[in-house]
Amino acid sequence: MAEEDKNLAAKKKPAGKSKAPAAKSKKSTAKSKMAAAGSKKPAGKSKTTTGKSKTTAAKSKATAAKSVATKGKGVLPSDKNTKIIIAIGAALAVVTICCVIVLLVFMIVDPFGWFGFIFGGGETIAEAMPPDAEMYLSLNMAGFLSGDAEAVIETIIGSIPDAEVADLEDMMEDMVDEIFYDLGLTFEEDIMPWIGQHAGIAMANVSFDIYGDIPEPDLIVAIEVRSRGAADDFIADYIDANEYEMDATYSSDEYRGATIYEAPTRTEAIARSGDILYFGNSSYAVESAIDAQKDDSLADEPDFEAIASQLPNGRFATLYLGSRFFDSYGDLIGLGVSGASPIPPVFQSIAMTFAFTDFGLQMDYFIGVDEDELDDVQLDLLTSARPSGDIISMLPEDTVIFFTSASLDLVWQGIEGSMDTLYGGDFEQSMRFFADEFGFRPDLDLFPILDGEWAIAVLPGSRTELGQELAGLGVMLLAESSEENELADVANDSADALSSSGFEVREQSADGGTLYIAQSRGEELFSFGTQDGVLLLGTDSGILLDTMEGASSIEDDRTYREVWGSFPRGTTPVLYVNLNSLLGNIVEYGYVDWEDLAWELGIDPRPFTHLAAGSGGLKQGVIRATIVIFVNTE
Repeated sequence: MAEEDKNLAAKKKPAGKSKAPAAKSKKSTAKSKMAAAGSKKPAGKSKTTTGKSKTTAAKSKATAAKSVATKGKGVLPSDKNTKIIIAIGAALAVVTICCVIVLLVFMIVDPFGWFGFIFGGGETIAEAMPPDAEMYLSLNMAGFLSGDAEAVIETIIGSIPDAEVADLEDMMEDMVDEIFYDLGLTFEEDIMPWIGQHAGIAMANVSFDIYGDIPEPDLIVAIEVRSRGAADDFIADYIDANEYEMDATYSSDEYRGATIYEAPTRTEAIARSGDILYFGNSSYAVESAIDAQKDDSLADEPDFEAIASQLPNGRFATLYLGSRFFDSYGDLIGLGVSGASPIPPVFQSIAMTFAFTDFGLQMDYFIGVDEDELDDVQLDLLTSARPSGDIISMLPEDTVIFFTSASLDLVWQGIEGSMDTLYGGDFEQSMRFFADEFGFRPDLDLFPILDGEWAIAVLPGSRTELGQELAGLGVMLLAESSEENELADVANDSADALSSSGFEVREQSADGGTLYIAQSRGEELFSFGTQDGVLLLGTDSGILLDTMEGASSIEDDRTYREVWGSFPRGTTPVLYVNLNSLLGNIVEYGYVDWEDLAWELGIDPRPFTHLAAGSGGLKQGVIRATIVIFVNTE
């Protein structure tokens, strides 16, 4: 045991198993200490009074906010379709709001803003967590040191109407002070002197019951220590305060060079082992973590190693779910389903990381897979379902949303198998009914030949009746096929069937392709056609004609190129949302103004310019995907 360990043990515990230090001999000292703390902090009661005043003020603000929000709602039209459009905008902004919540949850403290330390990255805490940890969350406080982090966080706070938060560091310190206030401990005096860069939470022994709860997990919190002596003082003060204020009773025991203090009635154990301070819900949980320091740890697990080797630098948070978690969860949701878990055995682990960058908030997802468990269809999907970008180049420059992928034929194979299993003869009958109405069978005539890239896009400028109800937005599907003639036959057969069913079908040529416009009583319903082996289907013929004539391409847009230039090298575009253009279009049509929209969403969406996601494909048994929320911090 290190010298400071002996000093702590001597200070806190008589020979043999006894009460924790000061449990009996320092009871009067603890009382004196608390009395002294009370005299040092005369603001104790006034703080409570102030808290009540803040609460009253908050309620007043909430009432005012509610009245303004209600006023905002009053200007919204009652038309159902209009509400749907606003809901679309709200749904897109939910991602941004979720990120705000993530930030507030993950940002516990930022001591390095005061100390000025600069640290590197790494999963240090994983080396101090048990190898059977099934859920693991780590925080790297250095992620909040950068100017990028400060700029993004301040922009987010500034986007919240009447936000009561002005200084993030003070807010975080106040939050910690509130947690320990009843114990007479403060962040600045008792925690800041020893807390290090890394912290983490792990959960082992995860087993879901039939209600989806985890009855008896082993929970461990690990915090890196910069000063062992200051950390030992914190443990002593923490135990002293709990024994006096909470009437807790601690026992102590030595384990592999560390002293573990446990309060069974509080299901709590605390210890410092080397440069790690542990909190656990039992002494066994803490012992398992101490064992990880000396022996094998989570960092040594093959599944964790495979993903950790690909995690990006600069991240401030990492969440990891191991294979045992999926086994347990799969057993839960698979109850009553004859046989096996609905969680595919191909999945071994998942990790998510979060990082601030100079363009916003970046989230990376990593899925570890067992390539030996992949069947041919799954392997083809992972290797061929990454679009090369050819279909994207066809999209007009003013496209506000697109989602793209490849190999609809393979996707359809999976869907068809599931539908046939679930519905059997009913699925076959529905395909025949579709053929009677539209002149072809999707399962036999169309999807099997859609073996190239495909994309769904949303664009402004729709002139149809439906488009006007959707804030001038039109929807379009593009899908490539290597069977150009067969694809053209499907489109022609469908046009004939629609004509036979009483629809007005107008045919129009466009740059070597053919477009069919389906109408009813002179109103356009939808349009479809083919051009050079590409199927086009949409709600507005004008948008499809512009696309076929190739008047412009989204790849000509400078902002679009800057968005994808911000992604990791080798990332293939999958999702693109121009939030400013999308919501601006809704505002322009008079459905809502920016101020009312901010109150409806709880945040002004204008600083959040774009949302984009891309795929890094399968590499060394790990699938990577990246999502970026672009924030204008200027």
